[in-house]
Amino acid sequence: MNIWWIIITPLCLVWIFLMYQMHRIHAPVWMFILFALFWSAIAIYARPLYDWGTGIGRRLGLHRIVALRERMKSKVMPPVKAGLIMMAIISALFAIV
Repeated sequence: MNIWWIIITPLCLVWIFLMYQMHRIHAPVWMFILFALFWSAIAIYARPLYDWGTGIGRRLGLHRIVALRERMKSKVMPPVKAGLIMMAIISALFAIV
């Protein structure tokens, strides 16, 4: 079992609570749509952003952290992408409701 699923899933489920609170204070629909588009874009570009962050660490001389990031990349990326997509769907659902 990949431990990252256990970490990322509850974090994404907290997003339901946050969206509910925004819905409760009657936030405009365009805010929910913006959140959905934002999380969708981040999910699409997650791998390049991860590589960009790794490159920054490499330039700063953080070689041990970069090595750890490279080893963990294949374990971290699927749960992160799924979590981002789940957050985008939750935001879109609150835009509809």
